[in-house]
Amino acid sequence: MTKNKASKKNVKKVMAAKTDRKSSGIKRKFSTLNILTILLILIFVLSLIYKALAYTYDSIQAGVTKMSADVKAIDVKNPFLNPKLESDKDTIKAMQTDNVQNRVSKLVKVPSEDVQKIEKVKDPALLVSESDFYKGVEAGDYIITYPSLSIIYSLKYDKIIRTGSVIKKW
Repeated sequence: MTKNKASKKNVKKVMAAKTDRKSSGIKRKFSTLNILTILLILIFVLSLIYKALAYTYDSIQAGVTKMSADVKAIDVKNPFLNPKLESDKDTIKAMQTDNVQNRVSKLVKVPSEDVQKIEKVKDPALLVSESDFYKGVEAGDYIITYPSLSIIYSLKYDKIIRTGSVIKKW
């Protein structure tokens, strides 16, 4: 029986060794196969992501190109966006003066006479040296002159600064 036990132990050892070899070989094959599969899947996924990003980039570029072409077309046609044209400058100035006239008429009663001129103040110090009427005027204010009345209007504050007739200093 002892011989039998010893032979059973040897058989068990041999079987365990064979099983270890087989299982380790199988594990290696699966490991290599798993790694290759994972790499192939990773490459496939990365290529899909790359194609999606490339498509998105191309569509964005096409949209930007189209928008810039549209803006250039608007530039040429719109006098507010293309002040290079002399006739358009006159149109813009006329629209600005109409806007100023409308705002002033909402704030104060204006004469029924036609406006002689509307000017935007560029140098307030020069005006103040001409007359005390212009005290408090800032650059960007408007002077609306009627035959019988002058009005100083601040577009910045949307209010009338002064009304009256201009008496020049001599």
